[in-house]
Amino acid sequence: SLGGIFHTVNGGKTWLALMGGGRTFYGIWGTGPDNVYVVGWEGAAGIILHSTDRGRTWQPVRTGEWTYSYLTSIWGSSPDDIYAVGFGVVLHTSDGGRTWKAAEKATGAGAAGYGRLWGSEASDVYLTADGSIFHTMDGGKTWKEWKTEMTRTGAVWGNGGGVFVLGEGEVASARR
Repeated sequence: SLGGIFHTVNGGKTWLALMGGGRTFYGIWGTGPDNVYVVGWEGAAGIILHSTDRGRTWQPVRTGEWTYSYLTSIWGSSPDDIYAVGFGVVLHTSDGGRTWKAAEKATGAGAAGYGRLWGSEASDVYLTADGSIFHTMDGGKTWKEWKTEMTRTGAVWGNGGGVFVLGEGEVASARR
C-alpha cells in the first residue's frame, strides 16, 4: 500500500507524486490515462478517487448514502461496468461511476474481508477472500464460492486457460 499516487512518463526513471498524505491506496484500475480510479481508505472510511486528466486532479466518487470501510481493489470490464471491493462490501456501477450500489454480498468464510478482483468480461468476475474465491456470471447479482486449501487468498488473474490465485506462499489455479 502507498500513501500517495505516483506517475511516470519516462519508463520509471523518475516518478512524480500526484497525491499523498493521510490516505492509503490499495488498488488502481483504468481504461486509459484519462479514466483512472484508485481505491483505499482515509481514516476508517473507504474512498474511491477518479481522474479524467492524466492524474493531475482526483475527485472523490460518491458511492451512495453509506460509507464503506477499507476498499482494497477495483476492476472493470469497460468504462461503465466497474466493481470495487473491501471489507464486507462489493460495490458495482453500470453507469461509469455516477451511481454505485452494494451488490449482493458473496457469502462464506471470507466474505468479511474481500481482497482482490479480476475478470475477463462483465459476466466473468472473480474476487478473493480469506481462503476462498468468489465468482459471478450475472453482473454481481449472485456469487458462487470456491474453497481453496489456502488460509488467505490475495491477487487473482486469469487467461483463456484458467484462473490463478495467490495465497500465503502458494499459487492455486483452476480451469474455467
